[in-house]
Amino acid sequence: MSFTTRRSFASRIVCLFTGMGAASLFSGSAHAATKEQGGVRKLGYDGKPTDGTGFITPLIIHKGVIYIAGQGAHSRSPQEQFPNDVETHTTKVLDNVKDLSRSRWRNRGQHSAAHRFLNKD
Repeated sequence: MSFTTRRSFASRIVCLFTGMGAASLFSGSAHAATKEQGGVRKLGYDGKPTDGTGFITPLIIHKGVIYIAGQGAHSRSPQEQFPNDVETHTTKVLDNVKDLSRSRWRNRGQHSAAHRFLNKD
């Protein structure tokens, strides 16, 4: 006759949960690795992939959303002379953003929607 004590039952349950945890850990890491590769893309000013080690990555695409950073009126052409007012600076920055986005959006509808949003007064 075999009977089970609470202690032996608990040790079996612990082994079961440990095994399930280890299995999910190993399968989760493989899933996370594939998700990481396709999830975030870091691109330079020219729209080509970068290693992402620079101080500012100009263009990051994550889950279909485009994040644009590091844009300034003087950042792309330091020799260019133009008036130092807010309106001119804003126009230059938005032009840089439009150029970056135009090179990366796949279909014309997405770009048109962004263009309308950026041109709002």
